[in-house]
Amino acid sequence: MDEGAENWEQRIPIRKRKWRPIPDDAVQTSTADSGTFSRTKQIKIDPKKLRPSTLAARKSENADFNLGSLILQLPNEILGHIILHLKPRDIGRLASTCTRFHSVIDQNHLWMLLTRNHYPGWRTRSPGSELFAASIEKWKREYAVHYTKGIRYQLLGSSGTKRRTQCSITDNKSCYGYKKLCCSRDHVFALDLASCLHVYRSRWEREPITNEFVYRRADWHIEFAQNVVDVTTDPRYDNNLRRYVYVLTQSDRMKSRRSQPNTRSSPSGSVGDNPIAGDKIDVFDERTCRRVFNMTFDPEMRFVSMKLTSVTSQQKTLYILTDAGKVYSLHLFESSLLNLGSEGMQVTLKSASKTLGEKVQNVMTSVGVVGFLTESGKLHLLVQRRSEFLDIFGHEAPFRVGIPQVIRHVAKVMSCSIGDRHLGFIDEYNRAFMVGNNRKGQLGTGDRIDRSTPVQVLYGKTLRLLFCSLNHTLAVVEHGNECEMLGTGCGHNGRLPGNSRGSVDFVHLDIKIPWSVRQVDSHKESMFLLSCYDMNHHIQYKEPPNQDSSQHLQLLAMKSQQELLMDFKKASNIIEKIKVIEAMMDRFTRSEELKQTTTGQKVTFPLKQQLKVSKQVSSKPSAEKVEPSPENRCSEELRLLRHAVEQLRLEAERVELDKKIVSDQTKG
Repeated sequence: MDEGAENWEQRIPIRKRKWRPIPDDAVQTSTADSGTFSRTKQIKIDPKKLRPSTLAARKSENADFNLGSLILQLPNEILGHIILHLKPRDIGRLASTCTRFHSVIDQNHLWMLLTRNHYPGWRTRSPGSELFAASIEKWKREYAVHYTKGIRYQLLGSSGTKRRTQCSITDNKSCYGYKKLCCSRDHVFALDLASCLHVYRSRWEREPITNEFVYRRADWHIEFAQNVVDVTTDPRYDNNLRRYVYVLTQSDRMKSRRSQPNTRSSPSGSVGDNPIAGDKIDVFDERTCRRVFNMTFDPEMRFVSMKLTSVTSQQKTLYILTDAGKVYSLHLFESSLLNLGSEGMQVTLKSASKTLGEKVQNVMTSVGVVGFLTESGKLHLLVQRRSEFLDIFGHEAPFRVGIPQVIRHVAKVMSCSIGDRHLGFIDEYNRAFMVGNNRKGQLGTGDRIDRSTPVQVLYGKTLRLLFCSLNHTLAVVEHGNECEMLGTGCGHNGRLPGNSRGSVDFVHLDIKIPWSVRQVDSHKESMFLLSCYDMNHHIQYKEPPNQDSSQHLQLLAMKSQQELLMDFKKASNIIEKIKVIEAMMDRFTRSEELKQTTTGQKVTFPLKQQLKVSKQVSSKPSAEKVEPSPENRCSEELRLLRHAVEQLRLEAERVELDKKIVSDQTKG
């Protein structure tokens, strides 16, 4: 071959060359025929540059050819650079494909690069704190906190424009996630994971372009307070009554001292020669955000949370929880806070949990009702007025002032929410129970009968949150890869978005819910959703024993009525008997439909549809009532019977699970 022909061959683009079979490892070519020198060049094939026909021929010749194996041959540095350009959802899907990707994605250095690339403007606060040091060690948590943080709000009311408006607070770059939300009349207080309190204005202003109501951030409230432990306000539904905001803070020296064990051997209130101030509670007027009252406590008392309840319009009671699991109460008169002057006033702490006999883990409050959740999972209620006591516990229980009453439940209670005259809680098996007043249908039981004992609702739902308010209840449940909100009770003034008439059962609400929702709060003007995922504070629920067996149900569906009757007599468990009854009803429904089909008059049995009665079309009004046909009457009766049997089965499963829990506790 001459030199000109060789140069002409090299100038031809690769995509125009005719494909020839090439060995898998390499191709040997000689640069000169004279034999002066010879070299071997290895040609690598890029599958992306091959034609579809070429790629098909390549696969047919080499059965081991796999495009997925090529990316696995890349080094970890290149894989990490590729992962930096993916979205969080795609990163999670990629980590679940194989162990190689999972090991690369699980590296702490990769998440540090992701955090710095996506959130470059975030400035760190309190670099010497324990929380910040722990977050730096696990950059995955750092990235998840920043990616999922947010506050969404939706206006309530009878106006159609306000009902459909849903916005989010976007000015959250300086926040290290979100921990708690507290809503007053004119402001929204947000506590982040770095113990910094942020304040947003709650006065609505209409955007000229989008014509929507949005929040306006108060510039002089960017960092309202540091070293904040908790924040609370009046729990009443009317936000005009939430005039004062209580902020629990601690000094820097006390915060550093809390890393040491709680011993009383050292002198009280001093480290070295300098005295240390204890925790303090500041009371702010929420209109002007100015402090009107200050309370300082002994350094040996370490507070972790506080809640406020209202007995009357002016008399309030503040419940403070210590790290030792004790609860103290403090009575205040808000009307006298503005007229204290320089003299101040004397307050006295009173123990509220001395009759419980165990440590308290969490405190929940409402109007005249206080709940104590202990470490063992027991729920105790302290009711201050007789009217609320009768609505929750009934007329048979004796009313005792100042003594907490226990809510009877066999499983461990994980979270609780208290409304005006009702409450709901979630146990360790992710089951929801409701107790109390049900005159507006706020318990979601399908009727308006009050319950003095816990009744289970939302069967078969994966619950996230349960929020009890004035006379309605909201529940956040998982539905596939999304979350939705269900509501029950009174729908007046837009309390249940999308269902203004209310409901006695849980129905779907017209509001978008983020997947990482953490808290739900509402008052008469708007509803707030706080979202932030913190992997260090994730509730793990137990899996209930699986009662259903698909193979067993399929076997029952294949049997005749006589065989099902024999199985019913042999069954020793009530749940098995109910399943046999459901199988017999299904077989009866199929046989009736088959009979009607063979006769030419097909009549179906709508088991989940309501009965529709057709009216007579006539020019004159008729006083006669149209009676449903016998077939439709039979289908409606069968539907009600199936619903009753299903409720009986769910209740039997709950009883069996409670028996198992009691037996496990007895053995332990």
